[in-house]
Amino acid sequence: MPTPMAARSTSRKRARRAKIAQEAEFYGAMDGAARLALGRSLVTLLLGTDRKLRVLKLDPVIEDELSQSIETPAAPERNLAPAMPLLRRLLDGLKRLIGDPATASSAILLCHGRARPHLRRLLEPFLPRVVVLAPAELSPGVTVQYLGVIR
Repeated sequence: MPTPMAARSTSRKRARRAKIAQEAEFYGAMDGAARLALGRSLVTLLLGTDRKLRVLKLDPVIEDELSQSIETPAAPERNLAPAMPLLRRLLDGLKRLIGDPATASSAILLCHGRARPHLRRLLEPFLPRVVVLAPAELSPGVTVQYLGVIR
């Protein structure tokens, strides 16, 4: 049976973890809100001369895998090793569509909002200037031209 002191220590640890989780959720929401507010104005910089936004879209299967890798406890935010097969498929899909991904620094990828930051972190070491957008970041008047689907 745990001592009263050990029980208090365990209780404090649980309370501290809960507070940290609550703060992370709050700051994550704030980051998302800031990104959404800025995203629409930043998208105008990405428009072509014909005022169209040319994007590559993720296959729904890949988006599902990306969402699952976010939700999996074995794939914490800072340990992206479990997502390596997915990353390989993303890079291979980009190569099929636009050639060498290293030279495709101006590629714009469109994926659902919840996965956007995770996808950005996955691709950043290989494509530091790739743009990853969520549909919510697009202004209502923006015309999107799909250049292909990453499978």
